[in-house]
Amino acid sequence: MSDLDWVFEVVPRACLLDGKTSGRESGIGFRFGGRDGQYLLFHTDSDPFRDALALAGERCCDYALFWRRRAATHSTAIELKGGSLGRAFTQVEGLLDAVRRRTRGRDVKPSAVIVFRGRLDKPLLQRLTGKLRRNGIEVHVKTVKRGNVDLDPILARIDKP
Repeated sequence: MSDLDWVFEVVPRACLLDGKTSGRESGIGFRFGGRDGQYLLFHTDSDPFRDALALAGERCCDYALFWRRRAATHSTAIELKGGSLGRAFTQVEGLLDAVRRRTRGRDVKPSAVIVFRGRLDKPLLQRLTGKLRRNGIEVHVKTVKRGNVDLDPILARIDKP
């Protein structure tokens, strides 16, 4: 039995990308090693996922990663975005708010990773990250032209005590 079995009370098992440690959309992607802990990666931008989290009619970020290292349990929203940075933040915030509502009573640390293809508007980025951080959400934004971002260093920073 896994320490993360409770996750299936929150999100549908059908959206689990069983054994996967990467995701890709529109020429950009991410990967992580999947070692030293437990990891459940879900494809979230789908009707079954949105229905389960009462997000019907809303756009959702691309992936959710529930994971546990050491004694901490995390929920990380992952968005691969080629266009609007503001929309990326809205999508991860919507998912993490829904997860927070469904995990009341559990110690789950929320975070977000946005892999962005485009030019960053620094004042907008500061405003958007500040809003999420005030709500207790750790945010990491990585820019790429194409290819994959290695999430292992980011996950290590998120998991620091």
